[in-house]
Amino acid sequence: MKPAVLCVTRDLLPKGEGLIPFSINSIPNNHFHFINRSVADIKAEENENLFHVAKNLPQILGYVVIKCGEEYLTYSRKKGAEARLHGSLSIGFGGHVDITDFGEEGYKGALISSTERELKEELNLEVILSEDSFKNLLVDLKNSVGEVHVGLPLIIEIDDKDFITTDLNEISSPLWVLKEDLVKDVNQFENWSQILIESFI
Repeated sequence: MKPAVLCVTRDLLPKGEGLIPFSINSIPNNHFHFINRSVADIKAEENENLFHVAKNLPQILGYVVIKCGEEYLTYSRKKGAEARLHGSLSIGFGGHVDITDFGEEGYKGALISSTERELKEELNLEVILSEDSFKNLLVDLKNSVGEVHVGLPLIIEIDDKDFITTDLNEISSPLWVLKEDLVKDVNQFENWSQILIESFI
């Protein structure tokens, strides 16, 4: 069984879609919740009532863009827990905040720990983040994945590509790409990446 994942009360999030200025400190601790993955990932056709719950308590996770010079690291969504994204390209690294990430630093600490852990696992990249690292919220209600997730995007700039060692069991077809090529091929990317390509990087 997959571990419970961190979710947040949607009513306390900024209204709107796309890239929205945001601070995780604006959310009181009692509006973060660890929810069974089978509920958090439910599809409307499986159980409409539980899907309504999942939409109002979306999963919240870090979504990190890696930049070196003028290039951005991309990969293909051929693997990973979210099967609905398979086949798309992505510029976002990170993953769900599992209940095993929760510790003395509380819910917001779990968000930070999860993002740091995912970067270490996927890219062998060690970073130190803080609550202030996350300054925006990614909201996309145009598909079933976006309806039950919200993202915390950030850009990490590195000086040398050798800092990155991709785990091919985690990341498929990694490729460094210039921004103009990201823009040219934007429709091949998952929705969150499209939003960032068009308005963030």
